[in-house]
Amino acid sequence: MNTVITPVVDADTDEFLGFDFNEDLGDSVIKSLVRNNAFMPNIDRVVYNTKAEVKEGELPTLATVVYFKDGTKVTVKNSDKDTITLADETIKLSDGSMTTVKTASRESREVGLIYALVKRMLCEFDEDGKVEGTGFAGFLKKTVDKAYRQDVENTKVRAEKKLAKAKAKEEKPAAAKPRKVSLRDTVRNLADTLEGLKTLVQGLKKD
Repeated sequence: MNTVITPVVDADTDEFLGFDFNEDLGDSVIKSLVRNNAFMPNIDRVVYNTKAEVKEGELPTLATVVYFKDGTKVTVKNSDKDTITLADETIKLSDGSMTTVKTASRESREVGLIYALVKRMLCEFDEDGKVEGTGFAGFLKKTVDKAYRQDVENTKVRAEKKLAKAKAKEEKPAAAKPRKVSLRDTVRNLADTLEGLKTLVQGLKKD
């Protein structure tokens, strides 16, 4: 297995002596970090294995194995909570005849590859290069549970605003509707006003 940094241990005493730095691989890591601030070993090959024919009550499974250029290997398999979809694929044989096989759909294979890549980035590997998935499922659950769901929160905010508006409307006393003034009342009010003005003018003349 090719690693960028390898611990160096004394074979006789098991004493830790330091680290050995692989300059060739180190250069590729640095270039990757400069390009996008992340590093992932290149993929050597990917192997899929679909188990489509299962017993009653069981679900089809897809095992995805990814071999990386640095000698590490990742294996992921869907659980009973991660169902896969199947598709019939036609295969052309050497004599020109055709046969079909039920296998994982392209979408399911893409999901398997994504899981493998994430597992490679997050988990450690043993001395043989096999990536150990300890804590991987827990990490996914914890991260998803803590994530901010914008659509859910927006719905909650809108609903809370409606509740607050309805509550304020219930608590606020209904304003008295202004009484409509009839034409007769308007004429009477004008007459009273004119009479008052007339009396005022007459009083001023006497003075």
